[in-house]
Amino acid sequence: MKRTLFDICYVATIITIITFLVSFIFADFKFSSYLFFNSEAIVFRGIAFLFLFILWIKCIFVWAKNDKDILRFLLLFFLQAFYMIYYYPRIRKNNWV
Repeated sequence: MKRTLFDICYVATIITIITFLVSFIFADFKFSSYLFFNSEAIVFRGIAFLFLFILWIKCIFVWAKNDKDILRFLLLFFLQAFYMIYYYPRIRKNNWV
């Protein structure tokens, strides 16, 4: 059950990052401003960032328990969602979930 929840969070993180990057790079300013500043989109932002936060906390806990590499901690801390895309498959590969 836990692994499924974190897999869902991982997929939601990838979708969130792609959505926000595409909205800034390829979409017009009107869509980007709607996505970030409109109160009607607060539900989407809240759910997306909740999934990001859950996975980030899990990655920090796994790092503290199993990994202990300071560079990976700094990458998790400063690049949060962007590094979680690479770090979570490492967690799955090493069976740290």
